[in-house]
Amino acid sequence: MRSPATIMPNITSKFIGAAFVLGLIALCFDVSARAQSADGSEAPKKYFMFMDLKEGEGQGQRGSPDYNKYKVVPIKDGIYMIEAMVGNMAFSVGEDGAFLIDSGFSSMTDTMIKTIAEYTDKPIEMLFNTHWHGDHVGSNITLGGRGVLILSQDDVMQWLTTPQISGMSAAPKKPFPPAGLPKITFSDEMTIRFNGQTIKARKVPAAHTAGDAYIHFVEANVFVLGDIYTTGTYPWIDLNTGGDINGLVQALDDVIDEANPDSVIVPGHMRLSNYAELVDYRDMVATMRDRIQAAINDGKSLEEILASKPLADLDEKWGNPLVSTEVITLVVHDSLLGKGTKTAYETVGGE
Repeated sequence: MRSPATIMPNITSKFIGAAFVLGLIALCFDVSARAQSADGSEAPKKYFMFMDLKEGEGQGQRGSPDYNKYKVVPIKDGIYMIEAMVGNMAFSVGEDGAFLIDSGFSSMTDTMIKTIAEYTDKPIEMLFNTHWHGDHVGSNITLGGRGVLILSQDDVMQWLTTPQISGMSAAPKKPFPPAGLPKITFSDEMTIRFNGQTIKARKVPAAHTAGDAYIHFVEANVFVLGDIYTTGTYPWIDLNTGGDINGLVQALDDVIDEANPDSVIVPGHMRLSNYAELVDYRDMVATMRDRIQAAINDGKSLEEILASKPLADLDEKWGNPLVSTEVITLVVHDSLLGKGTKTAYETVGGE
């Protein structure tokens, strides 16, 4: 049984072709050594992005990606998506102020605040973190220091308050200072009434991480899913902080059961999506799991499974330079065996 709580407003793809797309998947994949700030949120220097930008967009003068590149996508009823190079955010504006979902890297804080101010003259009152990764919590410290009320699922706290090893090359993450931590957390479900919307925050089983939650704007029929869903790419599962392939399938099933064919889906990365694409993604994730589980059941070693390329037919549609067939095969394999993969990318030959 879920135990809802209520907060009233006043408490405050792969490369799809060189002619088109560069951009990102589901978390701050650090594939090179990097310096780490107190909030653990800088974008690494070598950070491939997967978002819907035309060739040449999002590039600095010297050809390096501009991690502050973004576009605002209107959804409906005062709800918008910020599709950014470092991951998506969403916000609602109205008479109660601005309600923000995820806060991007700290490098984008000022840009994000100025962008929201173009849609409302009222302040950001609340920030909801869908999970703990730096590309979704990087502006927490600044916003929390300005009095924004930060909310999350309970388990986010354990990852933000302790040192962590995360990312494809095991980049260390330092604990957050108090200003960047959630002030209100929930176990299973929370209801927020804000800007004329009933906003449901719901926990899912450990999936991308342990502590994933999504937002459902009930009247608008808009779902903001964080990194349990990334449009058109393989998922990433952070095994070091509780991510789990079986939980990911169940999490997607939970959202699909609550959504409907008219639902608008905001992914953690990539373009705005819809119900049919979400169902397709869920089926891909389940197919990966089932094939690799079958190979494990047949007694095959990891090396044999990798050599057999069990996901080769999926790669054309879902693969990308970071989360390749080999990488996701290894991650799913280790998840099914209950292992934590700290250096999955390096294991299959990454930098």
